[in-house]
Amino acid sequence: MNDGIIRNNTSTSQGGGGVHIARGTFRMRGGEISGNTAPEGGGVYVYYNISDSCYGLFDMSGGKISGNSSTSYGGGVYSNNQGRVYIYGNSIIGDENASEPATEEEGHHSNIALNGGGIYGQCYIGYKPGGPVNADGYIPFSSLTPVKDENSAVKIYYNYSTAVSSDSANYGGGGLCVPTKISNATIAFNGANFRGAGVYFGWSSAEISDSILSKNEAASYGGAIYSGGDLSIGGSLYVPYENELGKNDIYLYSDSKVIITGSLTPPEEANGTVAYISVPASKYSEGHTILDVAETTNPSTTVLKEY
Repeated sequence: MNDGIIRNNTSTSQGGGGVHIARGTFRMRGGEISGNTAPEGGGVYVYYNISDSCYGLFDMSGGKISGNSSTSYGGGVYSNNQGRVYIYGNSIIGDENASEPATEEEGHHSNIALNGGGIYGQCYIGYKPGGPVNADGYIPFSSLTPVKDENSAVKIYYNYSTAVSSDSANYGGGGLCVPTKISNATIAFNGANFRGAGVYFGWSSAEISDSILSKNEAASYGGAIYSGGDLSIGGSLYVPYENELGKNDIYLYSDSKVIITGSLTPPEEANGTVAYISVPASKYSEGHTILDVAETTNPSTTVLKEY
C-alpha cells in the first residue's frame, strides 16, 4: 500500500479490522490505517502458523496507524505466535502530536486495547526484514533476519492499555506488549491502567537501544518499561524519570536484570543519567543483581549505585 487509506472498518469474529495477513506479505509505504475495530488487531492482524501453511508478514516503512481498537490484544497491530512484523523508517503508531499521557477516557488516546494498545506480539521496531535471497529472487520466511535500520525514526505515541491487576494474565503495555527488539524509536505519552505504559516486555529476554522513552505513565509501576526477563540496553537510550513510581521508570520483576551491552551515549540533556530502575522491595538486597555489564562491553563503562 502506497499512501492509501484503510479506515473505519469492523471485524466481529476474526482479527484485523483493517487488514488481516495470513498468507503472504503486506507492505505499507505511507498512508493511514485508522478507526478500525476487531477482537484482536484492530488495525492490522498478522497470522503465522506453520501447520496451517500460513506465513504472514507485515513490512511497514512510513505511514500511520492510529485510532484503532481491540477488546483484547493489539489495538493498532497484533502479531500472532511468530508473526513477522517489521516497523521502521518514519512509521507512526498512534498520535505524534500528543502533549500528555494517554488515558482510557474517550478522545484521550489513539490506539487502545486490553493488552498492547499500540502493538501486541513479536515485532521488530527499527529493523527491516533481511536474509539470503533464494534462486527465485525472494527471502524465504524461514530465513528472515532482522536488520537494524540506522535511519529509522519510528514514533509510538499516545496509545493505551486497559488491563487491570485483576485480569487473569495481568499484562499491560500501552505502547507495545511483548515486542522482540526495539531500536531508533521514540516511545512517548503512552498510558496503562496497570503497568508497562511504554513497553511491557513480558518474561523473555528482550533488547532496546538508541531510543527515547518519555512521558509514559502507568497507574502502578513500569511507566516506561516493565520487564519480567533480562533487558539488554545500549547506545543512545534515554529514559528520563519523573520522580514517581509509574512515571517513566523501568521496573524489573522477579529475578530479571538490566544488561548493558555497549557504551551508553545518552543525549546531552540527560546529564549522564540514562534511566531509573525500580524493583520489588524483596529483591533489593545484597547479592541480588539488578544491573550487569556484558563481557563484550567497552571497558570504560561503569556502574554506580545511588543510595
